[in-house]
Amino acid sequence: MNTSISITLPMIATTTTIQFSVGHKQNNGCNFPCVHCDQRNLLQTNDMKKEKIKIKKDVSDVKDEVIDITDEVMGVKNKMIDITDEVIDIT
Repeated sequence: MNTSISITLPMIATTTTIQFSVGHKQNNGCNFPCVHCDQRNLLQTNDMKKEKIKIKKDVSDVKDEVIDITDEVMGVKNKMIDITDEVIDIT
């Protein structure tokens, strides 16, 4: 049976309720006795799975080649578009 113990702390502005899971087969992280039969919760890790973590190791090759950086300016052509103020009369 799954159950919990609730402790209610009335305060001026808010009321705080603390709950402790004490039922059988609950993964609560604590070893509280069952409120019904006083049995200790021995199955704290019933939801955990044992998994192998695969770590992939990538190795990058670093080349010792030097890239020459020059201060040459690339030739950029400035093309001007000729815009005329012609009005075409379509009638």
